[in-house]
Amino acid sequence: MALLCCLAASSALAADDGFVELFNGKDLTGWDGNPELWTVEEGVITGKTKGPDHLPYNQFLTWTGGEVKDFELRLEFRLEGNNNSGVQYRAQHREDVGKWAIKGYQADIHPAPNYSGMLYDEGGRGILAQRGQKVTIGADGKKTVEKLDVSTDAIDMTQWHEMTVICKGNHLHHLIDGVTTVEIIDNQESEREMSGLIAFQVHRGPAMKAQFRNVRLKTLNEGQAKAAKPAKPQPAKKNAVKAEPKWVWLDKEQKENQTIYLRKEFEAKGAIAAARLLLACDNEMTVFLDGKKVAEHSGWEPLFVNLTKQFEKETPGGVHTFAIEAKNSGGPGGVLLQLDLESGWRDSWSVVTDGSWKVSEEPKRGWRAPKFDAAGWSDAVVLGELTMEPWKL
Repeated sequence: MALLCCLAASSALAADDGFVELFNGKDLTGWDGNPELWTVEEGVITGKTKGPDHLPYNQFLTWTGGEVKDFELRLEFRLEGNNNSGVQYRAQHREDVGKWAIKGYQADIHPAPNYSGMLYDEGGRGILAQRGQKVTIGADGKKTVEKLDVSTDAIDMTQWHEMTVICKGNHLHHLIDGVTTVEIIDNQESEREMSGLIAFQVHRGPAMKAQFRNVRLKTLNEGQAKAAKPAKPQPAKKNAVKAEPKWVWLDKEQKENQTIYLRKEFEAKGAIAAARLLLACDNEMTVFLDGKKVAEHSGWEPLFVNLTKQFEKETPGGVHTFAIEAKNSGGPGGVLLQLDLESGWRDSWSVVTDGSWKVSEEPKRGWRAPKFDAAGWSDAVVLGELTMEPWKL
């Protein structure tokens, strides 16, 4: 209703093609955001940050006209600074994070060629589709990736460009300057958003300036916006295969009432903007990061933990350590872990359980901490893939 009222009130600004202007070119009437960050400069919406210590979390300028469902959004943007921005849509407020925080779909405004115009799920699943990809997300969250026949050359973000976002049911398109950057069919009902807010982002981290103008919205009717049907499964391309964790243990034969200790050192590639942990075990596990307990879990149903706050975003990368105490009560025993990390530039990589982990039945003092001497510990034994019996994740 709020959206309909706003569009009706803005009918004088509506063009013959059905688009409505969301920004009056003068002030931020109809928008809500932190006034310390958002202003209008020379007739364009402008968001500025001052550097790494300025923001505790990403903040957004939100259009107050209501929620959108099926639509086409067009706008022009430019970006300055060693950082990134984005256009949030079908988004939700994140009051648990703080005022002006948002989660949901984001069309990225990013200097890195692979990330320009990609689909990022802010506060959720992370990167869903990189530039030049058509991605079908299954009900279980697994992706099928196809390559689009489009350029992925670098874009000069300091110049003005047009972004277009088209949403029809669960079928999403992003375009920059009329060229498709990503196409997505999202069948994961537990995670996707079918309606929500429009917002613009300023990202915590290095100083930046993001600008927006000529913001236009056209709603699509039901006939134009039917949900796309799930595509037939296609074999994933080699360059689209994501590293998956393995089920590991001390050896192939798991003992009843056995306790084992595992550890893995890994390096953070620069500042960390997001860290999401997936855990599963048979039967119990306690997980430590750099000597501090971050999770406890029993059972092989996956547990998801957000570890972003455990990493200092302004601090350059360094060596970190996972340590796991795992117990098997009887029958099969196994441990599985995956940590997905992202930098402020959307560089992403994972730490997974595999044969490179060290394992022992006899922990020594300091085994949970970094720089522990694991001489005498053996390599973890890989039991099988993520989907192996009896766990079938």
